[in-house]
Amino acid sequence: MNCFYDCIDCGSEFCPCELAEGGECLVCSRLSGNGSCNCDWKGICVYNEFVNAGFRAKKRRPEFEADIVKRDEYESDTFVLVINVGRSLAQKASLPGSYVFLKHPDDDSFYNIPISVMKADTEEGLIYLAIKVSGVKSRRISECDKKVVVRGIYRNGIIGVSSLFGIRGRVEPGRNIMIVTKGIGIAPAILIKEWAGARSNVDIYADLHKLDPKIISDYLPEGNVRYIELAKDFSHRDGKPGETIARVYSKGNYDRVVVLTSDYYIEEIKKIIDISACANNFHLCCGEGICGACGFTDAKGRCYKMCKCSEILTSMM
Repeated sequence: MNCFYDCIDCGSEFCPCELAEGGECLVCSRLSGNGSCNCDWKGICVYNEFVNAGFRAKKRRPEFEADIVKRDEYESDTFVLVINVGRSLAQKASLPGSYVFLKHPDDDSFYNIPISVMKADTEEGLIYLAIKVSGVKSRRISECDKKVVVRGIYRNGIIGVSSLFGIRGRVEPGRNIMIVTKGIGIAPAILIKEWAGARSNVDIYADLHKLDPKIISDYLPEGNVRYIELAKDFSHRDGKPGETIARVYSKGNYDRVVVLTSDYYIEEIKKIIDISACANNFHLCCGEGICGACGFTDAKGRCYKMCKCSEILTSMM
């Protein structure tokens, strides 16, 4: 077996991509330097698609100027942009783990910044993006008035997100999901909650550190969020580290756990309970696996492009 990856774009309208052109396909052994066919069959032959496309990559994700329909300001240097992307892209953005790249219309591609989709209005063609100003790129986005440049939709903002869904891409009825968030990590959690609807129970445990609680009250119905303090729970001072998380997990009888925090808390929570999915905190730069900023090399020397890989590195979770 020469396939160690499950590519988020495999079989999509963007497959095969530029990695196939460069001989670095994450799925197809023939398009990654191996002369024989030795892939994990996913119902589509990437090599055959590559041949039919004239030995070239298919279309790239569109980059376009989008109208800013609404802007809401919050405390802690946070704001929400409501952007008109059209019904087709809004439909694609409704999937949990979706994100887009944004930049100011006057800036070049160096200023692209990945932002998770918090909410998608498929009827009106709108997406809602919660953004916290933390550097030059996000500050430039905060200066956008009427338009912003959008590239997407991308799908791998949450590693392991497919573990939440059934065979038809919907949350299986009766599933009991626990989500732990910190700060702006509440944004992708809101999208998961919206996607699950009434089919499954989704409980969100949110740490409000550096986050205006009004965002939660504006975008989540009352009663869907419980508040925690991760720093206190994992302080290693009082009691056993992670005692609160362990207690609510055991009491809630959850069958899926999603952690949308920094890598530190992902690792700490992983020591206590099994994690089904977590925030993709790798450096997402181009979103296509070309630049290598998201690369992760394991102990065997295998390099994973984490902007593309969706179902690997389970030992990390």
